[in-house]
Amino acid sequence: MARTTATNFSGGLQFPYATAATDLFKKEDVQTLALAVDGHDHSAGKGLVLAASAIPPITSAMITDGTIATADIAANAIHQVIRDGGSGPEGTTSAALVPLSSPKVVITSVGGVLVAWFAGSFANSGAAGNANNYIGMRLDGAAFVQFGFFVTPGAGYAVPVSMVVYYGAPAAGSHTIEVGMGAGAGTLSTSNTSNRELVVVEFKR
Repeated sequence: MARTTATNFSGGLQFPYATAATDLFKKEDVQTLALAVDGHDHSAGKGLVLAASAIPPITSAMITDGTIATADIAANAIHQVIRDGGSGPEGTTSAALVPLSSPKVVITSVGGVLVAWFAGSFANSGAAGNANNYIGMRLDGAAFVQFGFFVTPGAGYAVPVSMVVYYGAPAAGSHTIEVGMGAGAGTLSTSNTSNRELVVVEFKR
């Protein structure tokens, strides 16, 4: 007759078992075994501990559409950042806002909120204080939303300008964000070939 105890279970979950056909059979052994199986989770003392290599990495192919709920994702955990810079000098005599050819950002949204930030430098050919100059931004070819105005101190003097615009969760898909400029008088121009940038960030829970 021979009896031994489980080596992968400990404490109250460590059960004895027979190693020979003539071993003594006890109902208490079955009770302890039932508790051990019920508490089994592969942690130390509750069964054979699995090595990290035994757990395969989770890939997108293993995830069924719809199985990850919104509550499973931390706020702002999904995001993307896209930028574009100026690629050449541009100017206008129009008082109405006209789009710059650059920078311009095209973003494939997943339905999150978009935050667009623009910074650039502009100069006007007119005399100091001749008129207001305007900047604005638009989404998907809609009318420009004027952000503000500025006055250049004199002909040819460059003025740094920036703006931040928030778009509240446009529908998922492709979206285009453009910057517009307008001159109250004279010719409003970007101050050099590359001194402007547009950065768009999307946040999605």
